[in-house]
This record gives sequence, C-alpha cells and structure tokens, in this order.
Amino acid sequence: MTRESHGLPSPTILDRALRIFARVQSGESVTTLLLLTNIFLILLAFYFIKPVREGWLSVSVIAGLSKIEIKAYSAFGQSLLLIAILPFYAKLAAACTRRKLIFSTGAVFALLLILFWLMQPGYLFAEVPYAGVFFYMFVGVIL
Repeated sequence: MTRESHGLPSPTILDRALRIFARVQSGESVTTLLLLTNIFLILLAFYFIKPVREGWLSVSVIAGLSKIEIKAYSAFGQSLLLIAILPFYAKLAAACTRRKLIFSTGAVFALLLILFWLMQPGYLFAEVPYAGVFFYMFVGVIL
C-alpha cells in the first residue's frame, strides 16, 4: 500500500530537504519555514534593540547611583516585573484563544514601543525621568 492509499500526501522535495535537519512530516515544510522565519525575526529584533536598550540605560541619570548600580537594580526590577506580570498573563491566556492572545499582546507591545520611541531623549522632551530604566525592563520582559 502506498502513502496515497492511506490518505497521506507524498513528501515534497522541500519536505525531504528539511528532514536533514528535523523530523518533518509530509506537508509540514511550509509551516516549518514560517516558524523558522518567525524565530529568525525575533532574534534579529533583539539583536537590533539590545544596543538601544543598553545605550538608553547608560545615559540614564539617577541621583546617588553609579551606572553599574543602575543596571543591577534595573535587572532586579525586571525580575520582579516578570513575577508580577506572570499571573495576569496566565489568566489572559486561559481566557483567550491562542490567535487573540498573540495578536493582543503583539499589539500592546507595538504600541508600547511607539510610546518609548516618543519618549526618547531629545525627541519630544529633553529627558523623561527613569525612561531608560523602564525601557530596559520592557525589552527584558518581551524578549
């Protein structure tokens, strides 16, 4: 009996090529490439935004703290923020469909990125206090 007689599609050339790297079933090659593209774009975004995050934190001035202390406290604040956000995200994930959850969180993050872009030093305001610290924690949470 052939694969077609069982209702299974025969593997394409792309399916066979991707089987070198992972276990790809017949007809899954397009989905696999979309997932790979998605992961690549997320890593690329982090590659571009990390220097911005570090640079903005390094120009943040908080009275009485050195640059190293600001970074250490910001990383600690990021950990606390993740702990605080996790229960709310879990409730949201339980209440929404996967598609709605991905779209809504992506939209919120995009809006927040626009807001941070408007708050950059010298754009609309000379300086927004603690904006670099908040941006550091925001990028650490989403990426």
